[in-house]
Amino acid sequence: MFEPAAIALLMTKATVLTPPDNMQRCAMPVLWEDMEYDTPLRRALAGHPNLSLEQTPDGGTVIAARYVGNEEGSERIVVRHDLPVSGTDFTLRYDVWLPENFQFVRGGKMHGLGPADPVTGGDPIRPDGWSARVMWRTGGAPVNYVYYQGMSGEFGDDGRAVSRARFTPGAWHRVALHVVLNTPDGRPGSSRVYLNGELVNVMENLTYRTEFNRETDISQLLFSTFFGGNDPSWAPKDGQGNYVTLTAHYDNIAVHPGLCTGMAG
Repeated sequence: MFEPAAIALLMTKATVLTPPDNMQRCAMPVLWEDMEYDTPLRRALAGHPNLSLEQTPDGGTVIAARYVGNEEGSERIVVRHDLPVSGTDFTLRYDVWLPENFQFVRGGKMHGLGPADPVTGGDPIRPDGWSARVMWRTGGAPVNYVYYQGMSGEFGDDGRAVSRARFTPGAWHRVALHVVLNTPDGRPGSSRVYLNGELVNVMENLTYRTEFNRETDISQLLFSTFFGGNDPSWAPKDGQGNYVTLTAHYDNIAVHPGLCTGMAG
């Protein structure tokens, strides 16, 4: 059930995120999911125990994510979905609503893109493996979260902040992740995160892969969201220190060739 504040905000979603007349013109999406029809992606998402389809007061549908706090941060929500085509330059964008009681704690993951066999979860980098996702940090700062060749640590890197924009509880936001892979001719890769059309975090000169084929191209949507991290300090809790369950709503998932913030540009 939606809380009263959630109902009010969901009712105004279309107004909040309607792009202006000078909206950036985007290539036709290779994947589009607005949760309104029975599609393979919608079925895959709704089949996860911590995801459910929710009706909005205006008759629309969103996917609701339940973040169940635990000793790792929260239970993991991970659904991988093959794109109908692969490529080296795609933007993933989606809308996300965070309730008024949302806690950012130390941070958590949001969705991204990957190859046929992505590297995540602190697994060792392979010549054919990489991943690029979005992460929120303390205070709601959106950042890159990328696994790539030659990275210095065990876990993904954040990138460089170029804006002070933040996720705001009680509001809808449009997230865009633009991933450009490195190519055999020496072009370096990059990853850029946009929030409501504003560039907020950048990673450049990336070597995502050292094997070049369709298996290492961008070919999967990584619907991947949870708190963490991997210890209790990342978990949402109440005033007594007990783990709590929080929610977020996602909608309008799209993957476009090239750059597409979906906002003014």
